Amino acid sequence: MIPLVVLLGALVGVGLLVLAREFIPQQARLSDALQRLDTSPTLSYRYRPEAVESGAQAKVGHWLEKRMPPGLRGQVLGPDLALLGRSSANFLGEKALTALVGFMLPIVGTMTMTIAGSLMGAPLSLPFMLPAGAAVGLAVIGFLLPDAQLKQRAAIARLEFSRAVGAYIELVALERKASSGPVQALERAAEVSDSWVFRRIREELRLAKISGVPAWDNLQVFATEIGVSELSDLADIMRLAGTQNAAVAENLHARSRSLRGALLSHEKAQAAADSTRTTFPIATLGLIFLALLIIPAGLTIYG
Repeated sequence: MIPLVVLLGALVGVGLLVLAREFIPQQARLSDALQRLDTSPTLSYRYRPEAVESGAQAKVGHWLEKRMPPGLRGQVLGPDLALLGRSSANFLGEKALTALVGFMLPIVGTMTMTIAGSLMGAPLSLPFMLPAGAAVGLAVIGFLLPDAQLKQRAAIARLEFSRAVGAYIELVALERKASSGPVQALERAAEVSDSWVFRRIREELRLAKISGVPAWDNLQVFATEIGVSELSDLADIMRLAGTQNAAVAENLHARSRSLRGALLSHEKAQAAADSTRTTFPIATLGLIFLALLIIPAGLTIYG
């Protein structure tokens, strides 16, 4: 057990050293400063969260991202990350740190119990495979846990985005009926609300104006990146107004009505699923209550 304790102590010491190093002020590198200043308005440019993310999590993520194969690196940043405004480096850092915490928990726990047992005169003797297996298992769970949390948060954000896009489509239709141009209708409708969805849409329209790209093309790319098909439908309809000077107000109203109907059906299905899930706890409580009534009476009769 002595070599194991020495090895575990060395791992804890290295971890504490790395943690303490993150709190020591360091001089910023010139490459990082120039990257934060790089805001060239191209079509592929998006708000890059890594420009403002800092700390151990982002640093670990950047270190891992640079050493990942190019094919695997491209699969990390997906629509869910783009929708939530997170970078792949930050997400990789979160996965790595949660995996590290899960790996260290059994090791630190075993070391603590071993040292406490030695001080009390009853040294703890555990098979090596027990803490090692627990460390590997918790590390895997810690590595996969951020994925489940990301999907859950992205599903909620995507549903909220779809609701806001439904209102945005209706506002664009009203602007078109008021004889506003296609681009002007998109911009004026986006100024109505200050929610995070409308702020993201305003940012895309601003980038389109700066880069000289048609607003509907920029919205189309943005909708593909975040995985919101409703915004892509709006971009397709407004492309007709911009390129063919078509009257699209009625098409926008029809798309808004169909979107509201789809969202209402989804909410009804979700409410039915929630009602079904509440049936089991209520039935369980009823069975427990009946057991509390029947068991004492049965013990009294047959006792």
